[in-house]
Amino acid sequence: MRKPPLIAYLIGNAFVVLPLGLGFFSFGWLGVSQADNFFGLLAILCAVVGFFATRAYARVRRYEDWQRDWNALEGRQK
Repeated sequence: MRKPPLIAYLIGNAFVVLPLGLGFFSFGWLGVSQADNFFGLLAILCAVVGFFATRAYARVRRYEDWQRDWNALEGRQK
């Protein structure tokens, strides 16, 4: 398995994924109407970036799980 690129490590961590998710859902909690173009576009942008961030997060976790299993086969513990 190939190591994920650096960008996956940068955007695929909890410090990026959680604020994006909270930022997206807070628009609904604050009662921002969808008619307001700026906040509607910002919510859509948060959703799109959040989608890619969660995919990167999952890719990094899969690689780390695979690397841990691979190292366990060789008898190395991390």
